[in-house]
Amino acid sequence: MTFVGVRVARGPSTGYLFSMAALTAPNPLEMIHRLDRLDAATLARLGQAGVLQGTGALAPTADGRAVLSLDWPELERVLPDGGLPRGVIEIASAGGARVSKGVARGGATTIALSAVRAIHATDAHAWCAWITESSAPSLFAPAVAQAGVDLERMLVVRPSAVDLARTVVKVATSGAFDLVIVDAPTGLDGKLSIQSGAAAHARGTPRSPSRLRVDGSVVIRKLSLAAEEKGTTFIVLTNIDTARAVPWPVALRVEVERRPEAIAVRVTKDRRGRASSQHVVRVAC
Repeated sequence: MTFVGVRVARGPSTGYLFSMAALTAPNPLEMIHRLDRLDAATLARLGQAGVLQGTGALAPTADGRAVLSLDWPELERVLPDGGLPRGVIEIASAGGARVSKGVARGGATTIALSAVRAIHATDAHAWCAWITESSAPSLFAPAVAQAGVDLERMLVVRPSAVDLARTVVKVATSGAFDLVIVDAPTGLDGKLSIQSGAAAHARGTPRSPSRLRVDGSVVIRKLSLAAEEKGTTFIVLTNIDTARAVPWPVALRVEVERRPEAIAVRVTKDRRGRASSQHVVRVAC
């Protein structure tokens, strides 16, 4: 079993980084390493362990855009590009959804796990990350494995709620993952680190770091930029009922509703701003 993680500087806000494979260990807490940020040293350690950027799992469309095939024909027929486009994809569902007690509850989680499975099946060296608040229920490793995910190449990052936005941007800009799932049922509003004190810097003194609270749309723009520069695909799982001051600039937004043995899917925005009617897709077994 492979476990990847290192201890870094402590702070008042602490998160966790661990391999999904660690969740199957008898004492998983012994496998968890504490961290308050993903810094250069951490990312370098991940690189040494084989966590590298790769884009081989995405095939180009006729117009040259990269699209991830989910090996789920019924769902792909509903999606505008026949799969998930590279960029930021939002999948909204009622109340949010997670894998618990062996069951993938909610269509959003089912589709996200299908994307991870597709990445792993296509590229033997691809790594994926799942980011969720530390207060959220943990992913249930046996159910994730049953969905076809390679636990050895799935890292889970669990920051505190206040550090969620900052951690998401850190992971995005690392370029270490082919696919990043962000479980954010309450949104991505939060504080991001910025450099301030420009005047002092001009006088030759070091800049002092500070944090600025931003709207979730700013975080999404940073993810979109990382998708272009690093080749990473991002899937953000949200609550369809969460109020939002500004629409998110995502490449694809899908609303889903879990039904017995099926998922109701409606595309509310694609790259061209179009929407579609609702379709019912059988759950791939």
